[in-house]
Amino acid sequence: MKKYFLFITFLNLLHVVEGNSQSAKQLYIYRDDSQMFQYPWQPTLRIPNGDGIYFQSNWNSAPYQTSTCIRLGYKAEDAKQGFAGIHWISNPGINIYKSLGVTPGKGKLYLTFWAKGKDGGEILQYKFGGMGSIPFPTGGEKKLQKDLWEQIRLDISTEDLSDVSASVLFMISTLKNQGRPVIWAFIDEIMIEYSDK
Repeated sequence: MKKYFLFITFLNLLHVVEGNSQSAKQLYIYRDDSQMFQYPWQPTLRIPNGDGIYFQSNWNSAPYQTSTCIRLGYKAEDAKQGFAGIHWISNPGINIYKSLGVTPGKGKLYLTFWAKGKDGGEILQYKFGGMGSIPFPTGGEKKLQKDLWEQIRLDISTEDLSDVSASVLFMISTLKNQGRPVIWAFIDEIMIEYSDK
């Protein structure tokens, strides 16, 4: 019975949607805190040493879709190196092609997530990779809106996704945020998304 429950839970995390002209598949990194320990990667690595970053995966005030979201905080005076972040890690690495049941080089693969800020104007940096088959991470940054959820998409189609031990990294820096003493960002619905279109 326990094995059956775990199998059903895995199927829920690997959500597949198919249409007439295209198909989309999603591999969740985070959707709701109640399933936190069932996701392929876990937010276990603090960058550079854990100082100045505050992470809460069960924040339940105005999440994007389900009952919880992530609240990510940054306190400049505690971040001695001027930045801090949190990285989702898996050991061993995850073969994303196999997990999604897709062929490398066909279709498009994206890292997608939703984010908003507490006050507006916060700069959230995001990266994907850094270990395993993606030794050098790819990424970008987003200026967040106050209390307004926006979707961010990062094309990772050209990366080698056969052994991903480090997936998403969220980072906040003092320099990017023009010396703001405290930053609060909210993140939800983090996933790897495939589309054959």
